Amino acid sequence: MNASGITVDAAAHVTQDLIAVTGIRARFATGGLVTGEMRIVNWETPESAQSGQTAKNGAQQGTIRTRVEGFTLDSLLDMVAPRGFRRLGFDTSATGTANVDWKGSLDRLTVLSTSPSRRRLTPVRMRFR
Repeated sequence: MNASGITVDAAAHVTQDLIAVTGIRARFATGGLVTGEMRIVNWETPESAQSGQTAKNGAQQGTIRTRVEGFTLDSLLDMVAPRGFRRLGFDTSATGTANVDWKGSLDRLTVLSTSPSRRRLTPVRMRFR
């Protein structure tokens, strides 16, 4: 991922039980603003590889709450697409919310997204390394 041309402000608070990043404000040079916050509780909770059980203090649990304003396709493609697929000539802009909730290890993360038109949960499986 290439993430240049972004101005970011945020406040971080980290303890043995909590990571909180609040007041996130990211402005993209190619257009768009993302604001929000992120919290992860029990982030150091070990999980037994054999049993999948967590320590007594509970499973890792996280939330990300964001608001996107005027975010362009160019902004996204500049970060994730190969150079030949970055400027496709589409005049696009997105505004809305993007939220993520999870519980348990990020090694086996399942993200549930809600579709505003159908108001139902759609499981999306992701793997992080």
